[in-house]
Amino acid sequence: MDAPSEGPGMNSRSHHMWSSIGQALYESLAGLKMVSIDDAETIDSAGWQFVQFVPAAVPGLSRASATLNHERGTYAIEWSRTGGIQCGKVSEQMDLAIDCSANGGQISSIDFAAYGQPFGQCGEYGNNYSCDLPNVISIVQGMCVGQATCVVNASNTVFGGDPCNGFRKWLVVQAQCSQPSVFTAAVSLPPNSQAVLKAPYLSFNGVKVSESGMPVYANQRYVPGVNGVTGAGSYYTGTVDLMINSGDYKFVATGTTDTHHVCGVANELNPLTLTCSNPNEYIARVVFASFGTSPVDSCPSESENKPHVNGEAPPQVYTIGSCHAGTSRVVFERACLGKNTCTVLVENDTFGGDPCYGTTKHAVVDVSCAAN
Repeated sequence: MDAPSEGPGMNSRSHHMWSSIGQALYESLAGLKMVSIDDAETIDSAGWQFVQFVPAAVPGLSRASATLNHERGTYAIEWSRTGGIQCGKVSEQMDLAIDCSANGGQISSIDFAAYGQPFGQCGEYGNNYSCDLPNVISIVQGMCVGQATCVVNASNTVFGGDPCNGFRKWLVVQAQCSQPSVFTAAVSLPPNSQAVLKAPYLSFNGVKVSESGMPVYANQRYVPGVNGVTGAGSYYTGTVDLMINSGDYKFVATGTTDTHHVCGVANELNPLTLTCSNPNEYIARVVFASFGTSPVDSCPSESENKPHVNGEAPPQVYTIGSCHAGTSRVVFERACLGKNTCTVLVENDTFGGDPCYGTTKHAVVDVSCAAN
């Protein structure tokens, strides 16, 4: 399904002849799938007794729906996502579309853009300086900021040169919409069925989830009291998992409003403490975290409110260096989310090992705080 994003080096284009396009649409886009016994561990899911609703995290896809009529009854999901952070990746010579979607406002900033061989995932992109061009972020900013949607062609012509002649290249962009993230999902489960709805964690922001106006998840905690919703939690997989029994539900998930950024840098073998300035605030999201050799730039909070106009340099943001512990974000999420203050000891054991032996390392973190 992602062959266009992988470029001409993708060698699996014929595999679809062995697959079912209908199954792919139901499971991978709309997100309706039966869970096998292995997936559900001890839960017997024979005959669609236990299902998962997993809306697709596909750049550019903002809504989908699916209905399955079964002898148990009707299984259905209809979901939509607008606003917040939008990311995209396309191969050379293809168009990358950034779309804030209906009610998502306009593109207010470009947080990251690189043409060449950038690495990472949405929220944790980094530049590969052996195949990279300067001013890409400024070019994308000039084309997209202030627009509800924009299309950028990944080509040498657009960006003024070839960053690595003879090598495969791609373009990645991370943009911020002016309106906060909103995810809605209407789901139906027939009698004697159970399900997990995996609501996206809304652009790494803190998230609040309600069902028909009643809260079920807030401040990183399950809120009991809604009939049929038996639990909720975030398990560092990019989703809020909502456990539900038979019935009809209308869920709305909204990103919490960040009040300001708090950044921290600490050398190896030292503690790194992050504290929201107001005691009534909590750490809502880990915007960036890296234990390794990440460049120590200025905290985004120093420039996040500056206007974005054509030709002006974008706000500085942290980037991953040549040495990076892949566990960095999870470590700080587990230690800090939902708290007013947190402390992490910067050492190899904390992050599960030494990401680059013999190299002096440090931790760089950017978190945002939100009001309770």
